[in-house]
Amino acid sequence: KWKKVGVLFTFLFGFTIVYGDIHQAYATTSSELKEQQQQVEAEKQEIEELKETLEDALGDMNSELYTVSSDLSELQEQIAENELAIEETTALLDESTALATEQYENMKLRIQYMYENGQDLSWMSLFEAENFADFVNRVEYMSAMTSYDRDMLAEYQETMELVASYKEELENAQAN
Repeated sequence: KWKKVGVLFTFLFGFTIVYGDIHQAYATTSSELKEQQQQVEAEKQEIEELKETLEDALGDMNSELYTVSSDLSELQEQIAENELAIEETTALLDESTALATEQYENMKLRIQYMYENGQDLSWMSLFEAENFADFVNRVEYMSAMTSYDRDMLAEYQETMELVASYKEELENAQAN
């Protein structure tokens, strides 16, 4: 019996609470309902504006990410190009250095040969000519040797300038 009373009491107590909430909801006036509806609409509008702001920010971030990604790709391409240029310049520098060394060694051998064999191409050798034809031959020979030596020296200087140019280009490429 007490169980039935407890269940009935619980039912009545629960109904009172629910009815009170329902009654209270229906007890508001239409102006209060309009005010609540306006508040809900205002909150909804704020949420929509916040959503748009967040979408705009996300779009801006995506745009920045794309720009940074593009810049990174360009930099990677430039690095690859610079590495290739460094390799090419290093090869050219090695070739030019080897050529300069060879030219220098050839000039040293020529000077050494002239010194050891006593080939004096001075004016005195011209006076030792036996006849005019020998004199002309010696002048032509001296002229040809001097011209050859001058050309070889100029070629060596150009090679050394080329080596310096390649070194500078290599340093610039490595700095980049």
